[in-house]
Amino acid sequence: MKNHSEGEAVNTTTPPADAQGVLIMQRVARSLVAAEVRAVDLPGSDADQCDFAVCVALLTSQALQLLPAGVTVDDIAAPPEQDPVALLRCAGQLLRGHPIQDLPPGTATLLGDLSALIGRSRP
Repeated sequence: MKNHSEGEAVNTTTPPADAQGVLIMQRVARSLVAAEVRAVDLPGSDADQCDFAVCVALLTSQALQLLPAGVTVDDIAAPPEQDPVALLRCAGQLLRGHPIQDLPPGTATLLGDLSALIGRSRP
C-alpha cells in the first residue's frame, strides 16, 4: 500500500503543472486575440496592416489549437494593453517564463513564429 500511496503522490503533482501550462496557454491565446483585434490600429499602409493582422490571426489560431478540447479563453480577462506589438511581446514573455516541457506540444513552434513576427514588427 505504501508504494501505491507514493505513486499517487507523484501523480498528484503532475496535474497542477498541466493546469498551469493550460492557464499560461490560455493567457497567451487571449493576448493574441487582443493583438489581432487591435492590429488594424497600427500605422502603415493598408497592405502592411493586412499582412500583420493576418500573421497575428494565424498565431492566434495556432495558440487556440494548442489548448485542450473544451478549453477556451472566454474566462480570461483581456489585457489592458492597446499596442498589438506589445501584446505579442507579452505573449512571448509568458511562454518564455514557463518551462517549455510543461506547455502543450507545439508551443516551441508557436514561440518561434511569434518571435519572428515580433522581430519584423516596428520597435
